[in-house]
Amino acid sequence: MESEAVFTNDSCKIFYEKEDRYFHIKWFGFPRSIDFRLACNTVIDLILKYKSGKLLTDNRDATVFSVSDQKWLNSEWLPNAIKAGYYCSATLTNDDIFVKTAIKNISNKRDQNIVKTKLFTNEDEAIAWLKSI
Repeated sequence: MESEAVFTNDSCKIFYEKEDRYFHIKWFGFPRSIDFRLACNTVIDLILKYKSGKLLTDNRDATVFSVSDQKWLNSEWLPNAIKAGYYCSATLTNDDIFVKTAIKNISNKRDQNIVKTKLFTNEDEAIAWLKSI
């Protein structure tokens, strides 16, 4: 699989998986709000540039996302991402209850008819699901 690194900051790295046409976002640590929002807004720019609305979001190395960023993601970022072409998200999570709760808070507020969202603990299964959409 050919990956192209398209963005990096202190909280995440974003790769474009050329063959399968999705973005792989790897979060780590406790993202500062400025880093989180910059990365998320960059994803919108990338969706438009590459014309690909599928995301593999890897939260296995993240510690937690702030409640204000969770709210911002659903209320402000999500409508703009959908307008840009975002329609599918496979999310990798770990066993950290705080990370799982944050991810579920974000995912449960999404209309599955507009953005298909599924949680995974296995990366290969997440990729296979993304490829099937």
